[in-house]
Amino acid sequence: MLSFTSWTYATHSRLLHDYFFGAYGVTTALEQADPTTFFDTSIFDQTYTYYVLMTFIAALIGFLVYIVLQNISIALGGAKEAVQDIELTHGAERRSVEIEVVERLFIRIIGLVIWAVYWLFFLGALLPFCIVTARLGAGAFDTLLGIGQFGLAIAVLWIGIHLHVVCLRLVMLHPRLFGGQTAMDAELYAEK
Repeated sequence: MLSFTSWTYATHSRLLHDYFFGAYGVTTALEQADPTTFFDTSIFDQTYTYYVLMTFIAALIGFLVYIVLQNISIALGGAKEAVQDIELTHGAERRSVEIEVVERLFIRIIGLVIWAVYWLFFLGALLPFCIVTARLGAGAFDTLLGIGQFGLAIAVLWIGIHLHVVCLRLVMLHPRLFGGQTAMDAELYAEK
């Protein structure tokens, strides 16, 4: 309903008028182009689409940088606690704390190696597959096959990103990345 009511406003706007009605606009492309190549020529080749895509990518990179910095902060806090635990304990208890710290470090290193190998697979095979499949699906979006290809690309990319989260959770040794510490503490220290 909002799109229909704002259509008149959007078409008179100089910002969107060329996008919709210009020489290379969406409406012009619909009238002149082959329906099977509509999305390739009129949507993906527009400068506004490029800017929206770049804004999305910049936001995604910013979010990833935030995740990395947040997890580094959490890891440094955990390392500080581990050193304090080692300093406060003596004898056999100290030895078990030291072994636990080494085991956690070993698991994190293995997780980083697995994640690095997965990054190579993701960037070398999975992401290009998703891009090509989405591009093919967008080129034939008016058919059921095109919609299926586009959906397949989205599903595979979603699973690929989920595996990144799984690897990050393995490296951080947390069941959750955000807000999990409160839930873990509540479960751990709950009175039974």
